[in-house]
Amino acid sequence: MAFFRTLTPLLVLAAVPFGTACSSSDDGSSVAHVQINNDFNDPAITGFQPPWTICKSSYQGVEFGKIEIGKTSDAHDVPAGLDYVLMVAAWDDPTCSPAKSLPIATANKEEVVSGQTRTIAVAMTNHQGPCPPEGVPPIPEEQYDRILKLWPEYNFKAYADRAQNKQCAGSGGSSNDGGTEVARMRAATPAISEPRSTRLFERACADREGWVLFALALAGCDNAYPEVVVVNTIDERVLVRDVSSTAAFGAACSPTERQPPRSGVPRV
Repeated sequence: MAFFRTLTPLLVLAAVPFGTACSSSDDGSSVAHVQINNDFNDPAITGFQPPWTICKSSYQGVEFGKIEIGKTSDAHDVPAGLDYVLMVAAWDDPTCSPAKSLPIATANKEEVVSGQTRTIAVAMTNHQGPCPPEGVPPIPEEQYDRILKLWPEYNFKAYADRAQNKQCAGSGGSSNDGGTEVARMRAATPAISEPRSTRLFERACADREGWVLFALALAGCDNAYPEVVVVNTIDERVLVRDVSSTAAFGAACSPTERQPPRSGVPRV
């Protein structure tokens, strides 16, 4: 018994530095090492890309500063976790004039884990602005308001009046909204931008040999409703769902039920 009484203090003393070392290690690995890349000139994208210069940037409460197109910020230690990259960006203006600037953010939360080294690329495909074209979701109010609090010197309008920001309203330059790149893409894609009337026939690929047939409107009882076939010609990376069957790129779906005549763009 005397042996254990003598040994116990030694065990306690030995455990103290060991526990301290473990705690120190945990604290040291609770950060990630992050850079932000302005990838609005992504060579993998052959079409139009928005000319956003990132004037201000913040991630996980750490500011990364100005990042020109094609450049990468310095590395900073940030807390591990999930957050949006919050930014003020200037449209086609490396000088970052406030008149050409808007609040933008990544469309999704970006995650970093303890001890990770990561470069977060901000590009056409993963950002949201305050005044996109109709049908494109704007930056959410929560992220917008966070940007206003971070950089009040820009005097951006409140979220409800965000379309009145100079760049959105058109007085900031040649581009009049934060989603102009999306509008141009839509305009360059006839399959989703040009109205189609269901009174007329729709194009369709009929068989595996690639012969093209046309789905003609078939007269039906009183209203002569046409039978519609939808063809996916948007992009090989886009899969159209819930028409009546899934349509891969270049393939036609099964004929849908007869629809009342109307004009407009099919919703997919």
